[in-house]
Amino acid sequence: MIEDRLKEALDRVAGGGPDEAGAFDRFLRHRRASRSRRLAGATALVLVAALVSAVAVPRLLSDSGQPRLYVTGAAGPERWMTAPLVAVAPLQGFEAQVPVGWEASATWKGIELRPTSPGLRRHLAAPVQLVTSVLEEFYNPAPNAWKDGTYEDRTKLPRTVTRQPEGRQSRGSFPGDNRWFRTDLQAGPWRTTQWHISWPYRCEPGVPCPAPLALRTLKVVYQVDADPDAAAEVDGLAGRLLRTARPIANAVKGQPHAIRPDCVDGRSMVLRRESEDSMDLGFTLTVAKFYWWARTTANLVPCTVRGPFGVELLDGSGRRLEVQGNGLTVTTVADLPEARSIYTGAGITELQLKWFNWCGKGPTRLRWIGEPGPGPVVPVTAPRCIDRSKPSRLMVDHILR
Repeated sequence: MIEDRLKEALDRVAGGGPDEAGAFDRFLRHRRASRSRRLAGATALVLVAALVSAVAVPRLLSDSGQPRLYVTGAAGPERWMTAPLVAVAPLQGFEAQVPVGWEASATWKGIELRPTSPGLRRHLAAPVQLVTSVLEEFYNPAPNAWKDGTYEDRTKLPRTVTRQPEGRQSRGSFPGDNRWFRTDLQAGPWRTTQWHISWPYRCEPGVPCPAPLALRTLKVVYQVDADPDAAAEVDGLAGRLLRTARPIANAVKGQPHAIRPDCVDGRSMVLRRESEDSMDLGFTLTVAKFYWWARTTANLVPCTVRGPFGVELLDGSGRRLEVQGNGLTVTTVADLPEARSIYTGAGITELQLKWFNWCGKGPTRLRWIGEPGPGPVVPVTAPRCIDRSKPSRLMVDHILR
């Protein structure tokens, strides 16, 4: 139905990026080419109340005595609360006042709002979304936010996380020189609006902070029809949310963060794994390597990349090979979006295992262990035999974070 297609379109717009799977394939193709050149040359969710109260953050909105809607970063069944209320989203770094006439529900990336009036609701294609996002410097309302000394480098986020905004662009500011950037895209009867203000991500004290995290924004996304009264009311809600939202937790310099959940593939991260067999490097391997890449998504929702991640090496009959460390798994890998390296850029972590000195005979096979789910047993090219007097080993080669 048209309503379902509109809702899917709004979800993609609120995510702020292109299709995740195809985009990450493009990143990996670039990553593989770079690697080949180098080789050739050489459970916090059950403690929601504690999660929020344990963080020292400004409390002006929360101290209003109004009901609170807590955003934990977990996806679940919709639970709508009627305003007036305060939405508290420590993972996204904001508190927001939801005005009378609206109701709100928590999502994994922020909150969504809908009018209590059925008459106004029919003028919206889907609920209004208040989420975090990222805009590159050219479009960002505060492109020089990284110059305040908080940020450690000039790495870049993957292109898969940012995209050029679509639609008519406008700029302005709220009182207090709070600048905004907005796009309006008309498609049929619906106008899709994305309205951003600067909302820099602040790493915890002592944690190196990649520069692109300063380009995080807080944005309102909605689709409204051409009815002038409805459009004016929804535009007014969006402006009010952005004018009155308060930074908390990771949006406040020097503040501790809320307890972060595990990353979820397809939401707060995109996860891929490969062996060098699938990379078609064009030469015989001295060492066999196995890779996992996890990158943040366009909402920059903080999370921990947690496995297990591992491999099991088997012979042709399915029995484990005599390899020290066979079945090795790694659990906690890195935190997103803070992870970075000179090879992967910001917002990406890489885990690499290596297998070397195999002097056995017969076919060798591989079984993936853990995230992103168990894989089938597949053939794998064994590494060269270097020294028969020494054991074959499987071990962690590196973790880029």
